Amino acid sequence: MKRFLVILAALAMVLPACETNEEIDKPCNHSWVDGVCTNCGEDRRYIDATAMSAEELGTAMREMLASGITKITVNLVEEPTDEMYKALRRALIETSEVEDGSIDLTIQGAKVVGEDAFGYHADGNNEYVSELRSITLTDATIIKDSAFYACDNLISFSAPNVTEMGDIVFVVCENIKDVYLPNLREMGRGVFSQCSTLEKIALPELTTLSESAFGLCRGLKEVNLPKVSRVMDCALEECLSLERVTFGTPIVTLVDPFIRLGADESEMMHIADALRRTTLVLSAEQTEMVMVNEATDYSPAVWERGSNTFPFGSSRTFIGYEFKSITAAE
Repeated sequence: MKRFLVILAALAMVLPACETNEEIDKPCNHSWVDGVCTNCGEDRRYIDATAMSAEELGTAMREMLASGITKITVNLVEEPTDEMYKALRRALIETSEVEDGSIDLTIQGAKVVGEDAFGYHADGNNEYVSELRSITLTDATIIKDSAFYACDNLISFSAPNVTEMGDIVFVVCENIKDVYLPNLREMGRGVFSQCSTLEKIALPELTTLSESAFGLCRGLKEVNLPKVSRVMDCALEECLSLERVTFGTPIVTLVDPFIRLGADESEMMHIADALRRTTLVLSAEQTEMVMVNEATDYSPAVWERGSNTFPFGSSRTFIGYEFKSITAAE
């Protein structure tokens, strides 16, 4: 018995005392930095809205924004209602504590981003959603018309799984610079029209460059379109800063992408001068293009793929425009 007591005494000296229930249940003395407690790790930057109503989501978003949190993740169901996007949009616009161009928003779960989700014309109110700095869509595959129309302080956009976009999605997003759309296959008209600070873009899976896709993107310098085989009218209208345009697949149909209908002689000369500073990269299998419809006051010129191989090394002219150089893609 004495030996047993001695062992117990020794263990008591070695082992730490058990915490009391009072110590275990003691609430954290939260210290918040950018929405995360540095003491317990609780993260207030995340909203799971899969079981919320639109009203509940709006309330949660307003509380988060009012507390000064700028990096926010919202988890939605696969096909959110328009009301859910409206709740997010109204919270951004109406929370007075939010500074323009300060919010980094990530949306998870949702497969579809609805029409006018964060757009200027939503609800017929004509209001800028100026608070957004960046958007990340982790799971979306479809973005509908005008979803981010005139988000004037949006700088960065990432949607790695999006395959389809509607019309005028980013029109007049005049500060957008970084766009990541590695799986985009179909796009509507005018998607990036008037994005004046966009300088470089690569759309590796796109097959048709739509009407006015980059119209009036006067700061655009580099465009990489390795799978595009059809180019529609005004797709690169007045992109006066172009340094390099790359097509890695033979173009089979091309509607004049550089000049709008009704352009006067001075406009045409201005654009022609700009293209003389542009390097055009074409597929090594590209043929010369044959005009099938001349330009009129009502329709642009149209070319289709001919039978003669394009004379790389001896020509700097393509569809009637002279370029700085025309080279074959590697």
